[in-house]
Formats: sequence, C-alpha cells, structure tokens
Amino acid sequence: MFIELEYAIVVGVILSLVFFLHSSAHPFVAVGAPMETDAGRKLRNADRNKLPQCPRVSFRRIQGQIFFGSVEELERDFSKINKSSPAQNIVVLVLRGIETIDLTGADFLNRQIRRARAAGGDFFIVAAYPGLINALRTYGTLDILGHDHLLTSKREAIALAVNQVPDTACAACTARVYLECADRPRPSGEAG
Repeated sequence: MFIELEYAIVVGVILSLVFFLHSSAHPFVAVGAPMETDAGRKLRNADRNKLPQCPRVSFRRIQGQIFFGSVEELERDFSKINKSSPAQNIVVLVLRGIETIDLTGADFLNRQIRRARAAGGDFFIVAAYPGLINALRTYGTLDILGHDHLLTSKREAIALAVNQVPDTACAACTARVYLECADRPRPSGEAG
C-alpha cells in the first residue's frame, strides 16, 4: 500500500512538471492597440477587438516566460507579426509579469532589437521586475537596447515610440491611433 502511494505521488509530480513545462514553452504574444473602456483608454488585444493599429508602431506583449523552451515559438510569433505588418518597424514590447529571463531568451530579444533597427525602426522594452532588469543587464541586452529604451511606463514608451515615427509617415496617416498622434504632422487639409 505504501509503495502504491509513493508511486502515485511521483507520477503526480512528474505530470505536474510536464504540464508546467508545456505551458511555459507556449507563451502568448499579443499585439495591442488603444481602446476606449468605461475605465478610460486601455491597451487591448488588437486582433481580438478588431482595433486599428498604428501603421508604424507595433505594441506587443508577451504573456509567459522567455527562456530556452519558449524561444522557438516566440520567434515564430514575432516573424508572423513582422511579415503581416512590415512597416511597423518601431516596436514597444511589454514584459510585465516576467520575473527573469535566461541567456537564450536574452539572445532572442537581442535579435529582435537588431532586426527592428536594421529595418530603420527602433525598439523599446517596458519592464519593472528587478530580477528581469538584472538579467537583461547581465546578458548584455541593456547595452544593445540602450538604458533610455528600457521603461517602466507604457505611456512613456508609446510617447517615445510615436516620436520616432518620421514626420512624413505621420503626415500621410489618417489612423491617429494614439493620443500622442495629435502632436504629430497631419495629412494636408485635416484639421487639428
């Protein structure tokens, strides 16, 4: 009887570990856009809520962990987003709820930063956990990103990202997705 109980406990622990690793290896990546709610203007899943997006700024959020077991799926998700909206070369990535990252995850972020900048854009990270920020520093991601591109506020990140959009792109845009767009050049004939 004792051996059966011991066996059941071991099987339970192994199954729990398998389920945990499976869910950790499949993070959720969402592209966000502002949406008016009863509580004010909030960033929500753009696809799910059919929200218009800025033609140049991609606001992304990762829900889940960034580590060796999840990077392949993250690469696939980011590649899909990049291919569907190639002009969105200014990326704001929210890493709220992520407590740390491993070397493989940091390398993934480093590649994304370089990709956005090679495409003529920029990259910003919104993060608050000290453990995550220390890992980004340790693995060299902050050196590649730039300390001024690591922010704790989504609002500040959006303001900096929108400011990176070339005036000519704003002057041709009628989407005006972010409040910060009000201070940018408008299409000719459009009132401010």
